[in-house]
Amino acid sequence: MSTDESRQTGALPAGGETQNDRPRNSTATLSVDALGAVPLELREARRWIAWRYETRAGKLTKVPIGSGGQRLDATTLANAVTLAEAQAWVKRHHLSGVGIVLGEGLVGVDLDHCRNATTGELDPRAVAILARLPSWGEVSVSATGVHILAWGSLPPGRRRTTPRAGGDDYHVECYDAGRYFTVAGDVLPGHETMADCTEALMALHAEWFPPREAAKSAPAGSTTGPMTDADVLALALNAKNGPKLRSLWNGDTSGYGGDDSAADLALLCGLAFYTRDRGQLDRLMRASGLYREKWDRSDYRTRTIAAALAKEEGREEMNHETRNTAARDLEATIASNVAEILEA
Repeated sequence: MSTDESRQTGALPAGGETQNDRPRNSTATLSVDALGAVPLELREARRWIAWRYETRAGKLTKVPIGSGGQRLDATTLANAVTLAEAQAWVKRHHLSGVGIVLGEGLVGVDLDHCRNATTGELDPRAVAILARLPSWGEVSVSATGVHILAWGSLPPGRRRTTPRAGGDDYHVECYDAGRYFTVAGDVLPGHETMADCTEALMALHAEWFPPREAAKSAPAGSTTGPMTDADVLALALNAKNGPKLRSLWNGDTSGYGGDDSAADLALLCGLAFYTRDRGQLDRLMRASGLYREKWDRSDYRTRTIAAALAKEEGREEMNHETRNTAARDLEATIASNVAEILEA
């Protein structure tokens, strides 16, 4: 179906994708020449990278690639170039497509599993969100999702909703740092230009992630530590390394090259300095911007919490030994001084 036909029938043209979409054809390379529909303000911005499909552990992934064909950290604008330059990288190294780095005022919203790939029909929930975010958007390469790029920012907190039970895989992801979206240029009708959607994004974020009592997320049988969750968080975020922990708390993994697991462990290590309660650490992670579906896996959750506690215990043992050594040295110095005084 052509774009004109899709406008007439109400269906949406296929194409485009975000970092987490699965392509319809793993051998296909997206056409980087068909991106004229991308707004000029984005095309000329130094926000673009190239990427290629690779298979890791049996799963197809998209790996960011730089000008020399090397792997690239795509979570920071420091490595980004203009669209034209990124397109040249794709052609030079026979890569799969281009992507745009989020952050510094650019927000990406991914509506996953919201579109019928055959008919183009959208889930009513996606239609409602698109009506509130009148900014540039396209259909994902899987043809089953939609993503939107808008100017604005997101409040601290979670970045991904959890699919409902019963086979409903629809969910929302939103990021304003530490991520990139791949771009193919199949524009959604009525979403051809960029817009500032700050107010709408704030309101939608509150709806997607309503306040909840942390205790509701705690595993059965868990107990609360000597401090409340709010106490632990306040201490952690106001500590010397507070800015780093605050970025992690807000879901920014750019300091770890976009490695979500490493970011999880880093945040947990920061929190474990103030609490050893496993249930409390679990609740705090679920309330953070790093929380995602993987955290619901008991093996991953248990292993990561255990690793953080082990690191904290190791740090304490090292500090304890350092203090003991210092005390012994001080005692020896005092004894030596006393001996010198007596000899005098």
